[in-house]
Amino acid sequence: MNKVVKLSKVVKVYGRGKLAVKALKGVDLEVSEGEFLCIMGPSGSGKTTLLNIIAALDKPTSGKVEVCGADLTKMPEEKLARFRVKNIGIVFQFHNLLPDLTALDNVALPAIIATGDIKESKRKALELLERLGLKHRAHHKPFQLSGGERQRVAVARAIVNSPKLLLCDEPTGSLDYKSKLKVLELLRRINLEKRTTVIIVTHDDLVAKYSTRVLRLVDGRIVESI
Repeated sequence: MNKVVKLSKVVKVYGRGKLAVKALKGVDLEVSEGEFLCIMGPSGSGKTTLLNIIAALDKPTSGKVEVCGADLTKMPEEKLARFRVKNIGIVFQFHNLLPDLTALDNVALPAIIATGDIKESKRKALELLERLGLKHRAHHKPFQLSGGERQRVAVARAIVNSPKLLLCDEPTGSLDYKSKLKVLELLRRINLEKRTTVIIVTHDDLVAKYSTRVLRLVDGRIVESI
């Protein structure tokens, strides 16, 4: 089975000298195509740092990071940006929707950046919103949406370019129980229908019930598999 993610001895250090903080301490990780992986751990364990390195939003201090067969540690920044748009979707804890854009425009934006085709990008975005039960909210701005609706819009934005890898940072952290279920069921459906590889970092035990594999990250190290 193809390895979508492969990390080898990844170390991340912030700061220097006496102020240096080692966020990741030699992480090895392989994630296969079609997996729904949950990485659990307490706050400060290095979960977000790990996700940012896989997403090519940050670079390791040492070690090797391969995503979709490409060595990200050797890729120049301009090429990294194009690689992310094409291959990686990211869902943030607090959705990070652009407040002045409608739900439709928020979802369409990555596709417009990738293709330059505004009309087709908006058509695809509207189709996704309809699938997620949000077509009637397409022309509403984020402040007019509920927390669960905003997070579903964020998921739609993350998958509009049909990424091979979907990364989610605490996607249920700010949601009530009913909204959590909707978002998790949506992520699992995307995983099953498209064979999109999904990695979620979280401290929410509910996420583990939807996952095909659960790992635990403590103090910068993967310490056990559940």
